[in-house]
Amino acid sequence: MNPLVSICVPVYNVAPYVERCVRSLMEQAYDNIEYVFVNDCSTDNSLSLLQQMLDLYPRHRDNVKIISNRRNSGLAYTRRVSIENASGEYVMCVDSDDYIPLDAVQVLVHAALDKDADIVCGKAMFVKTDGSLSPIPAYIPSAEDYVKDALTDDFSHIWGKLYKRSLFAGDFSFAPDGMDYNEDRIVCLYMSYKAKSIVSIEDVVYNYVYRPNSVSAVRSEKQFECVIRYWQSAEHFLKAVGRYDEYKDFCDYKKVSDKADLLLYAADLAVRQRFAEIFPIETAKYKKQIQGGKRLMLELTSRHLWALVRCYQIYIDIYKRLHTKTHF
Repeated sequence: MNPLVSICVPVYNVAPYVERCVRSLMEQAYDNIEYVFVNDCSTDNSLSLLQQMLDLYPRHRDNVKIISNRRNSGLAYTRRVSIENASGEYVMCVDSDDYIPLDAVQVLVHAALDKDADIVCGKAMFVKTDGSLSPIPAYIPSAEDYVKDALTDDFSHIWGKLYKRSLFAGDFSFAPDGMDYNEDRIVCLYMSYKAKSIVSIEDVVYNYVYRPNSVSAVRSEKQFECVIRYWQSAEHFLKAVGRYDEYKDFCDYKKVSDKADLLLYAADLAVRQRFAEIFPIETAKYKKQIQGGKRLMLELTSRHLWALVRCYQIYIDIYKRLHTKTHF
């Protein structure tokens, strides 16, 4: 069998990266691929560079779709548009600032067919600012409970995986429009519940490029808002499938952990003050139970200790610089 695979790529202001991304997609060893690019009203020359790169691969031209949003609509919406316009039996999501090994699609498809899997998860490499690669620690979800694994941050990347496109049919398939941070996380929760079989392979199938100014790298007001929307969506989903009571305590714990992370690394004091009181019931419930570094972070989120939060953040940054030879 040689099933059609749709590679779905949102494009927004990635001019320095798009050439490498497109080359990695067009030169795949697997030969039955459809490419779906969705331009989210880029303000740089990403779209023209994309079209120039595609001209270098004329044999793939009939298998390429380029769609342009009418207005800038964000990652969640753009990702949904790309998948909704996919025709393949399988879907793979690639961000346009990242790239994939030339055998990535081939090894993922072979594993999917061999194991009759709905989702295949591969390993990934972290691409530092100097171009060097380091392995991203592999996370193998437990066979017993994919839903709980998807509620954590460890299993929450939509990239680096191959999905049966049929999983995206019906309700609970996509993140709400505008939820451009944690959108992967909610989609992975939905997919993990829908999938009957999820397998992991040892092959590296994705190269994740670190961008200091990306949405995921910079803690901001929008991230707080998206985390709140994530938990609203996750709890609505768990209630709809009758598993909310089963996961309530775990969700409460993760809310507090998310809050601590956001408050600790938010650069704007006003943003930290505005969101200091989110998840008050959950914070009170778990403040005493969380030990070590987590407990420290929780205590630092007190609205009266903002100066200490910032000092602690500076201390961590300095410590990392002093104890690492390579900075990214």
